[in-house]
Amino acid sequence: MRKRNKPFDSFAKAAAAMLLAGVLLTSCDGGGEPEAPASPPAQEMPAPSQKPEEKPAESSSTASSVPASSSAASEATGSSEMVSEPEGTSKEQWNYEVTGKNTATLTGVTESDAGMKNGTLTIPAVYKGYQITAIGKQAFYQRDDITAVVIPDGVETIGDEAFMWCRNLQKVSFGDNIRKIGTDAFQYCTLKSLVLPKNLEEIGGWAFCSAGLNGNLVLPASLKNIGSGAFANTGITMVRFEASVNTMGSGVFASTKLEKVVLPEGMERIEKQTFNNCEKLTSIYVPGSVRSVGEDAFLTLQGNTLQEVYYGGTKDQWNCITVAQSGNDVWKNANLHLLASVEAFESAARPTERPAEKSYWITDGEILMGYSTDGPTLTGTVTLPTGGDRQLNYSSGGDYVTQTRLVSVGNSTGSTSLFENCLGVTEFVIPSSYTSIGDGAFYGLNLKRVNIPKNVTSVGALAYYGNDQMLELTVQGDVTLGMGAFDACYELKKVTFNGSVWTIPGLGFANCTSLESICLPKNLRVIEESGFEGCYNLKSIVMPRTVKTIGRGAFSMCNQLTEIYYEGSEEDWDKIVISKENDTLTRLKDWGQIHFNSKMAS
Repeated sequence: MRKRNKPFDSFAKAAAAMLLAGVLLTSCDGGGEPEAPASPPAQEMPAPSQKPEEKPAESSSTASSVPASSSAASEATGSSEMVSEPEGTSKEQWNYEVTGKNTATLTGVTESDAGMKNGTLTIPAVYKGYQITAIGKQAFYQRDDITAVVIPDGVETIGDEAFMWCRNLQKVSFGDNIRKIGTDAFQYCTLKSLVLPKNLEEIGGWAFCSAGLNGNLVLPASLKNIGSGAFANTGITMVRFEASVNTMGSGVFASTKLEKVVLPEGMERIEKQTFNNCEKLTSIYVPGSVRSVGEDAFLTLQGNTLQEVYYGGTKDQWNCITVAQSGNDVWKNANLHLLASVEAFESAARPTERPAEKSYWITDGEILMGYSTDGPTLTGTVTLPTGGDRQLNYSSGGDYVTQTRLVSVGNSTGSTSLFENCLGVTEFVIPSSYTSIGDGAFYGLNLKRVNIPKNVTSVGALAYYGNDQMLELTVQGDVTLGMGAFDACYELKKVTFNGSVWTIPGLGFANCTSLESICLPKNLRVIEESGFEGCYNLKSIVMPRTVKTIGRGAFSMCNQLTEIYYEGSEEDWDKIVISKENDTLTRLKDWGQIHFNSKMAS
């Protein structure tokens, strides 16, 4: 499974590293299947929240402005001609391709705000007299401004890569009549959950690969075909088939958070790498119809996580299943329950979890390196260990050693947090012995509250990136923040600085889309490039007079910003070096909405 490695040293390193192959064997290209589509051409992987260049609207030399509502025009344009809305007729201009007398495929827009309202893109049901029945290939490819999509009932097909790389797309409302979702259609989005259309028949390869997702997934009864890697590398924890599927590609659920799975009656083959790297999978129901298991279908689970197999057939049927030799030892090691029913499987008690022990914390010297996947599930508020007890040592290959005092949280070198198996934790309490938090340490978790105590003096790059349920952040002392430290914390509403922060780093609070106001820290000197980019609900700022430099695009796309309470005088303000793409700040001064000599900043 391809995993995005995080940038730590520079934007250039970010772009290259985040598309490198991860530690998993399965990848979003399906492990041996046809290659997955390339990432955006300008760079292998955009740095987190770095706004990619807009993809030019596709055009055609045969574009026509003949009114599409006329049947004569329909015949004249043909079934494959690109038609654009005539200039000046409307601000909402769409590109489309005529596919029949009264039908068309939506292929993109000529105005980036077409159909947009507060981040929600609404696809038109009818346009220029044509019913929209499909969304074309790459129609909305790499659109970071889209956070939600509403698709009407008339749409039947979503084309390949239609919403690929829409990295802020969190919600999709499907119309009931969608029959096909194309290859890579939503790959690399950040969907929080997924309700598939009830009449869906086909899901293309990698359609939702690396697209976020959490919780349960229901596959509708109409579904017939699922492509390779369709849901790989997502956070789904349970999947339910409402009916059997005719074909299912390789690696469909690889590297997910699945815990229990009921395979559908009638399924005849478990394809290769289907559950590879599903390290939380403890039990599975296998219908008696299964005749074969592909290679590496359960790779990385050998004798570890998977404990119970409930089989709907007899012992003789079980022995007749053709099982690939590679990566399927679980069939020998798991407890086998024959002639099992789905009801018996679902009512069975979960495997007994081991009691909590401090030894499940992984350390390397004085550095906390994570939490063992063998440990019991952690939820709620959890205090990080202080050391001094017997703990699982990272550097010595798992030996138990007596640990000295822990002083920092280490760097994550992959594309996930050091604590990626702690998604149920809502707050980590950091003990007084800790002085630093490493790069990517808490990347992509579900923390709701973050309190950085006075003893912590540095927070690494991307340390809390993508904690999209975080509501409140408190920084108690003087601290240095790394690039993108709180980028993409979409629900963050309250930020409190009780100490000094000298620099808001590049992308430091980018895309904190729920942030409406902020009191910047005392002694702040620099707001680096894209520091608050994409905070489009930010309305007011309290700023100290110590600010000397505001980097390029620091407040890009902060279009609702209407008030700045500035501690210094107008003369002090004019001395600030303000780089390009900060037109909002110029506008506010011209409109008299910068309040000088404000005491609110003290």
